[in-house]
Amino acid sequence: ELEEAEGLQMSVLKIKHGVLGQHHAKVADTLCDLAAIYGAQGHHADGEPLLRQAVKIREHKLGKEHPRVADALHLLVASLDHRRRYDEAEPLARRALELREAAFGPDHPKVAELLNSLAALHDARDQHAEAAPLYERALASLEQAHGAAHLHVAMTLTNLASCYTALGRHDEARPLFDRAQKVYGKTCGLNHPFAALCLGQTARLLAAVGDDDQAMAYGEISLNTLARALGPEHPYTAMGMSNLAELLSA
Repeated sequence: ELEEAEGLQMSVLKIKHGVLGQHHAKVADTLCDLAAIYGAQGHHADGEPLLRQAVKIREHKLGKEHPRVADALHLLVASLDHRRRYDEAEPLARRALELREAAFGPDHPKVAELLNSLAALHDARDQHAEAAPLYERALASLEQAHGAAHLHVAMTLTNLASCYTALGRHDEARPLFDRAQKVYGKTCGLNHPFAALCLGQTARLLAAVGDDDQAMAYGEISLNTLARALGPEHPYTAMGMSNLAELLSA
């Protein structure tokens, strides 16, 4: 399906180039769509030049402060994040955040989306103290916008709980993991990869507080669920394997 979608977007891009020229705002839309397909295929390096071109086109055609510029920047941040180019991604994430705050206000879900992304960049570099308030702000905005039982709320709860675990704030982390699992159960189901990833992070918390048997059980359930849902080669399954390996070696 992704290969078919890629071929379709390549055809659309060729048509737009011929009819509109290479620097039309609608060309930028297709560049972003094609880059997103590359990302879904794991070909993030192929998407990066398309996204940089999309940013330039939107800046020129729509203005540097336009929120559509932020959309392209956010996709570029994700591309860099997947390849661990965190220092390059952070200023782009901050710029996109500023653009969305200016366009939508500080409490909009689109702002929360970028708060999560920026926090994740800090987490990836073990800057958990910087990440935590960003996750907290994102969580408050998403709960206000969507209510407590929304999938994006559950995902942010998982992120924040994992961050608290890394900071040693174990008593605060566990109820957040439990809340997240309840929301996953109501929204996407406990066999969904997001729920399995949350369970794997809960296993790390349990190991940190000395509950090794329960940690191992959760780690195994998490890995098995990811492997069934996504297959053995998926990056999330690899995360589950790495997590279980860490539990075994602890």
